[in-house]
Amino acid sequence: MNKKMPRMISGHFSFIIFKAVIDFSKIPFIRLLIPFLTGIIIYLINELSFNPTANLIGSFVLLAILFFYSNRSRIGTGKIFFLMSCDVFLFLAACYACYFIQPKNNPNYYGYYIKSREIKWIGTLDEIVNEKENFLKAIVLVDEVDDVKTTGKILVYFKKPIHKKDFVAGRKFEALSVITDIPSPLNPHEFDYKNYLANKRIYYQSFVDTGAVQMQNQFTGGLKYWGMKVKNSV
Repeated sequence: MNKKMPRMISGHFSFIIFKAVIDFSKIPFIRLLIPFLTGIIIYLINELSFNPTANLIGSFVLLAILFFYSNRSRIGTGKIFFLMSCDVFLFLAACYACYFIQPKNNPNYYGYYIKSREIKWIGTLDEIVNEKENFLKAIVLVDEVDDVKTTGKILVYFKKPIHKKDFVAGRKFEALSVITDIPSPLNPHEFDYKNYLANKRIYYQSFVDTGAVQMQNQFTGGLKYWGMKVKNSV
């Protein structure tokens, strides 16, 4: 067999790959979308929790180096490596986005500011879950804790008696209460309400006494709250 044949086959194979990549790059949106969506799917399905910041910075440095190399390279190899590094960078960028979309990974998450005592905090009623004889249960956006701007959701039990008409989705209020972890189920076969709320990115709860909440005349706009208002008025 001719010794040049493997090189010729390899050369033709590289040329085919290079041509395929170039043809594929004629659809830039899809070319960018595939590695990015792959990163999102893999990160969420496997419930990963690592911080990809260092990897993202490293891949960006590699991307910059290969960019200059590919411009100087007269063969397709440099451009192939550059496009491959683009895929890696977009994949890690998707992981980075998934990491920081998790509330607990946000440096302003209210959970970092709670204490084992009563604290003053400001919230926005996001959703009224249900009403019982002794309390009104709602999901609340935590806007401030001890005058510090925060983010994240909390499950709140407003103890009765209350003026139900004041509790409208989108309305802000100020409260003084203790914020605690949501308890785990006591029995092995009991419904895991803690895990259910964790899937909704809610990790804490609070019981607010009647005299410890002050409704404000501020409302958060948005189509969601407008729709809830219409629904409640029907």
